[in-house]
Amino acid sequence: MKKTKVLLMIIILLFYSEKLFSFLFYDYSGDYLEPWKIQAYYKEKYFEYNFYYGYYNFFDNYVKGDEEKMLSGMKQNFGLRLGLPESYILSTDILYIFQKIDTENHNNVQAITFLIEKNPKNFFNLLFGLKIPLWNKEINNIRILTEKDKLNFMLGISYNFNYFFLLNKFFIHLEMPVYFDMDYKGELSAGGILGFNIYDDKEKQSVDLLLELSFNISDHTQTYSVVGVLIPQLQIKFYSDFEFKIGMQIPGYIENCFYHKYDKYLYIVKLNYLINSDNRKKDSTINNIQYE
Repeated sequence: MKKTKVLLMIIILLFYSEKLFSFLFYDYSGDYLEPWKIQAYYKEKYFEYNFYYGYYNFFDNYVKGDEEKMLSGMKQNFGLRLGLPESYILSTDILYIFQKIDTENHNNVQAITFLIEKNPKNFFNLLFGLKIPLWNKEINNIRILTEKDKLNFMLGISYNFNYFFLLNKFFIHLEMPVYFDMDYKGELSAGGILGFNIYDDKEKQSVDLLLELSFNISDHTQTYSVVGVLIPQLQIKFYSDFEFKIGMQIPGYIENCFYHKYDKYLYIVKLNYLINSDNRKKDSTINNIQYE
């Protein structure tokens, strides 16, 4: 009951949100980019998969699951996005996974993803892409994470709100395998982010408090898995060109899936950096004039 009251208080507080542009953890799309601007990003998620959930619900604190040997590690995404005329964006994303269970230790580049976005300002963002698995090693332990069957087409839609409104951004993202004669049938991710600004120097820096809610559904022939996560975050932006976020993963709703223990919260980190920024050039020019 206490958890529900705290969550409701957070949502009520987050209703007073405005002008936040965000990069959600499960989302491949990003913010609008001016033509020929290049944005680099990095995402890091620590994981501990030591609890198999048949069912878990954060709201009524109901748990049905079994604890097993821990698979621990880190997922890292490295990406580049290039703005093009007519609001198009080309991007690429590389997934690297560190993981260990007992004496097994696998550190591999797992997949590379190529994407094109149609990303106009203040309108729906459409995304199309192809994920290519790079690690195809056959392993005996089904607990080890691998993208080897995920040669996937990707479709997505998202929307950034730039208004005095509850929801800052939402997204829906679908992955479908190129080959349908496998156990893996695809996955669907959906989510949104809420937040409010606590400090804003219009020219240089802003600080925001955010709450991300994300769901991922993975479909297989015999079963399906659902993971719902709440991720409170602190976001700091400089010149609107460098963005740093740190957050905590709180399990919210889980079925048929390994995940970390429900009473333990693990971190995520996200970085965005606009490489060829006009804002930094402008500030540097002003400082040189003042110095002279």
